Amino acid sequence: MSSKFLRSSEAPLSCVVTDSPAETSAEMQRCVEWLQAYFTEPQTAGSLPLPAFHHPALQGDAFTSRVLQVLLSDVKFGETVSYKRLAEMVGNPRAVRAVGGAMRRNPVPLLIPCHRVISSSGQSGPYMSGRGDHLKQWLLTHERQRGDG
Repeated sequence: MSSKFLRSSEAPLSCVVTDSPAETSAEMQRCVEWLQAYFTEPQTAGSLPLPAFHHPALQGDAFTSRVLQVLLSDVKFGETVSYKRLAEMVGNPRAVRAVGGAMRRNPVPLLIPCHRVISSSGQSGPYMSGRGDHLKQWLLTHERQRGDG
């Protein structure tokens, strides 16, 4: 499957999937639909089902899995949470650094929104080990601007 992103001066960014949905697995199609909604009608993305996640970091009751599951279920579109508050939400308020480690191990960082985790001071904190800080800012701005629908 291939897709292309189009931008013109008159139209917002859009994603066009070029292969037939019949040729795409149901989980991949679900992922494509979610991503299209997130970037074109972001306020609707939260009501769409996410694809099934099969990565080991997301399975079981390990700390990383719990953190990512709480982040996914409890921090909604357009909201942010501090590393400290997320540690508290998981039940271990002293595990702030471990929450940062869980963010680094997130295998699907857009779908499980680690960009919504910020420092207690309100600063955005590093994203993609600091290489994606500009992306984190863009995602947060995108959600704030488009989230009230």
